Amino acid sequence: MADSEINRHYAEGFPSKTYRKVQDRLQISSPNHDPLDDYSYPEIRAAAIWILTLVFRSPVTATGNDRQP
Repeated sequence: MADSEINRHYAEGFPSKTYRKVQDRLQISSPNHDPLDDYSYPEIRAAAIWILTLVFRSPVTATGNDRQP
């Protein structure tokens, strides 16, 4: 399997909402990346870890409402 195919399959494994966030992170971290080129597995993985780290650091309440009364 070619590297580009592996990269694409890896990216397709994320839920669409999560991958949109990963794509946003990739665009921020690699602003000069050619949009016609796929991101590599290491680039996608690093962006996903960054996004997921933020998700698990965020305080969440039972109602999903984080505002103080």
